Amino acid sequence: MQRARASLRGINLNLFAVLDALLRHNSVGQAALELGVTPSAVSHSLRDLRTIFDDELFVRVGRSLEPTDVALSCQEDIRGGLEALARTLNQRRPFVPGETVAEVMIAAADAMRTTLIPQLCEKAAREAPNLTLVIGRCTTSAVELLESGRADIVIEPACSRPTWTESLPLTDVTFATLVSGSERERYEANPEEVYLELPHVRIVIEGIGKSPIDIHLEKQGIERRSPVFVESFHAAVEIVARGHYLATVPRVFAEESAKTQDVCVVETPFAPPPVPIELVWHKSRDSGASRWVREALAEIAPKSSTP
Repeated sequence: MQRARASLRGINLNLFAVLDALLRHNSVGQAALELGVTPSAVSHSLRDLRTIFDDELFVRVGRSLEPTDVALSCQEDIRGGLEALARTLNQRRPFVPGETVAEVMIAAADAMRTTLIPQLCEKAAREAPNLTLVIGRCTTSAVELLESGRADIVIEPACSRPTWTESLPLTDVTFATLVSGSERERYEANPEEVYLELPHVRIVIEGIGKSPIDIHLEKQGIERRSPVFVESFHAAVEIVARGHYLATVPRVFAEESAKTQDVCVVETPFAPPPVPIELVWHKSRDSGASRWVREALAEIAPKSSTP
């Protein structure tokens, strides 16, 4: 142990966080973005790391950096050491809701943000006034968001993930279809026929893959006509409100949208089974503030959004 302390004396331990980011991104710019520093600061840290390891560590190939054998050989140890240190620090930081100053970043599709976040913010303002909530979109998978540090908690459908993540069941989502007021009567008279006849606005979330609706329809040999693809549930509602289009969305979101937009909630004739939604977080980056937010979301979320 004394030898280990001696070998670290005089070394800026932040350099190992830089090395970890470079090993994951193979890019000075991307590493700088994750770490919240300038690219020149990352380049300077890389020069220091090369001196420490007596190795180039990375060589430029085209536009990316390729790690050397030395860099690759220490990747697991660097990652493991940083995660162990983060766990130790987080465990020693108690979160007192009425006192502690903290920040928690949450990523979720806008359908979940609309139905959960307003109540979460209300609860936080009442019980944890010094807590800052940073709410973002799911621009990619939970794994990438958590690994890069762009989110502390991700709300997404249940799926398989690496062992460094943990998850908690949140709710089960069922689906309903939104139709404009002008199309409602015709739809309700013959829902199956009109569902396949009218064009659909399809919501595509990067990194999530096919939606549960499309997976379910494919299994039944059914294909819906989708000439419009959007990344936002709210954009889909705006398009449906103008007529001629349908959108199949989580039921709770559909019901909230119908309160403010000229759209009607109707049953989906080929509805998929309920989809389990989970809270996902990085084991080594957990904190008291993050745990408080997860418990609050679990309290707020409906156990299911069945009709």
